[in-house]
Amino acid sequence: MTSEAKEPVLKPASDNPWYVLATVCGEQTGREIDWDLHARNRRIWNGWACYRLKDEEREALAKRLGIDAADLMPWGDAEWDAVNGKFDGSFQSSGKLSFYRTELPQVCFQGFIFPKSTDFNKARFTGNANFRGAAFLNQASFNEAEFCGCARFTETSFEYAAHYYDARFRADAYFNRSRFKGPARFDRVRFAAKVPAFYDATFRQDTRFPLAYSHWPGITRENATDAKEAYAALRLAMEDMKKVEDAQFFARQELRCKARSEDWFTGMLLAAYGVFSDFGHSVGRPLLWLVGFGILFAFAYAAAFLPSGLISGEQTYGGAVQSCLAGDGCMPFLKGAGLSAVSSFPFLGGKALHFGKALVEGPAWLGVLTGIQTTIAIALLFLFGLALRNRFRLR
Repeated sequence: MTSEAKEPVLKPASDNPWYVLATVCGEQTGREIDWDLHARNRRIWNGWACYRLKDEEREALAKRLGIDAADLMPWGDAEWDAVNGKFDGSFQSSGKLSFYRTELPQVCFQGFIFPKSTDFNKARFTGNANFRGAAFLNQASFNEAEFCGCARFTETSFEYAAHYYDARFRADAYFNRSRFKGPARFDRVRFAAKVPAFYDATFRQDTRFPLAYSHWPGITRENATDAKEAYAALRLAMEDMKKVEDAQFFARQELRCKARSEDWFTGMLLAAYGVFSDFGHSVGRPLLWLVGFGILFAFAYAAAFLPSGLISGEQTYGGAVQSCLAGDGCMPFLKGAGLSAVSSFPFLGGKALHFGKALVEGPAWLGVLTGIQTTIAIALLFLFGLALRNRFRLR
């Protein structure tokens, strides 16, 4: 007898000692942040985070982070009493900073200092998560974390690695002016509601983002303009780091947005560019369209070569049927395929040599169709060459 494995239940925030420490003076329960309450909670947290620092180290850290050095001083007696009152006099500051598999309500960690490796893996933020101006002095892990409300990492400093593998952002995400001094890993992250804002963020060259359309929000006429600007910021950041493939992906996303936000004619051209070549990225798509159009035109040309009098007038329809029954009825289709091939690749020659008489003596629409096909083929071959250039471009 087998039973399906169940996901472990998330722990309530009240059972997590680090959440208790972060909310010694009270939790944020209203829709708006109580900034006075937040300032008192931040003082308790940062007093613990920096209690081992020497005065000169504390001053240097405060200056680097742009905060008041008084916030980093060790706790006074009243603050010790407040903390011990929450922990029944047994607060332990050792161990990993772990919020693993914790269900967190609305949290405000704005300006908090995280002095050691911090684990938010598989945590769920059921409300807004505010990390604005926070400083992670060691590795920060948000792997498989779920952000149900707004996630704000504006001006956040990541001194070491920042890991967001498989995280889910179900609402707005802001990383404006954030500083990633170590590797930033956004592999397989899903941004469900809105393109994240990374305006003026700084990255290291080994930063990684998901390069699959399914990991980014859908584009509508309503969100296209804002999304285009957000993708442009990411593209420029990737170009600065010479990450060509990433920059090209965000450029394609920009064009997808532009197709929705521009006038109908520009939008139609951009949509066609996307359909036929994935905005100059796909090598196979132009070739598939070239083959598809070649087959379509081959069947159209075959009508002109049917021995029913469209060109030669030398054979009746009944004779054409007898010819088909005799086994050589496929010749019109072979001729149609040949004309389609030389129309698709006009630079190879052979069109006038092998089909000159048919084009002169045949119906007028035959010459028009070959001209249309040649135009389409040249455009598709250009897109194929453009994709080759983009795919193998190094800088």
